[in-house]
Amino acid sequence: MVQRSWWKQPSKQPFTWESSHAAVEPSNQSATFSRRTLAVVGGAIAALQLLPDGVLGAVDAGQRRDSPASLQDSAGNHVQAVASAHQLATDAGIEILEAGGTAADAAVAVATVLSVVEPWFSSALGGDTWGLYYDAVAQEVTSLDGVGPTGSLASIEDYEPRAEMPGAHQAIVPGAWDGWMRWLDRYGRLDLGVVLAPAIRTARVGFPASHHLVFWLMEHEEAVLGLPAAAAIYAPEGAMVEIDEIVFQTAMANTFESLSTAYAMTDSDSRSDRIQAA
Repeated sequence: MVQRSWWKQPSKQPFTWESSHAAVEPSNQSATFSRRTLAVVGGAIAALQLLPDGVLGAVDAGQRRDSPASLQDSAGNHVQAVASAHQLATDAGIEILEAGGTAADAAVAVATVLSVVEPWFSSALGGDTWGLYYDAVAQEVTSLDGVGPTGSLASIEDYEPRAEMPGAHQAIVPGAWDGWMRWLDRYGRLDLGVVLAPAIRTARVGFPASHHLVFWLMEHEEAVLGLPAAAAIYAPEGAMVEIDEIVFQTAMANTFESLSTAYAMTDSDSRSDRIQAA
């Protein structure tokens, strides 16, 4: 069973973050839902919805600011903001907010797209996740640890001699998916299929290989080429993909679609039951 913990601590301090990709758009949506909420998943992902009074600013990498930026436009409207490590993930977060999702819905959408486009770092679908959710009305921070356990027979004595070696002994039971589902159950609003749609689309239609992706693939070229499933994705013609070459993650798209189908096919009117099924 996946081990998780929820931790809450009142906070009166504004949040700031930095990102290489940030988007801020005006919104005339009613602030009666998810107002002044911030969701941050996995450290590199942040989503904000209807956060007035300039509580949080989205900052480009390398441009630190001593005070949070205003998130109101010249007309005084509230705005929506999403920041992530990849443009496609940022776009996914904005798409979910525009569909009426909460900050948590958007953050999970960003996380799943990053699982597709950042396999060297953000492949959280098969790993763990951590999250922070800030509610400015309650002045409360909720922290999620979606971390799975190690094998019941694992021991330090067995692990230490193999600490630098790759293999199954390096793995734990993945906890990210369960963490995301708990996140959506507590703070989300949209159906799972809507939240996963950007990741499914990105994985199936394909995406251009970024400089970072190509760099990390070349760093681990021998290992990637030695794994047939990985080589089929990242070296389909026998050589590693190059910058801007289209990469397809068909198996991951199928996985997300199966999880979405499990949610949709559950014979229950309870959103919590459908999320549990997924």
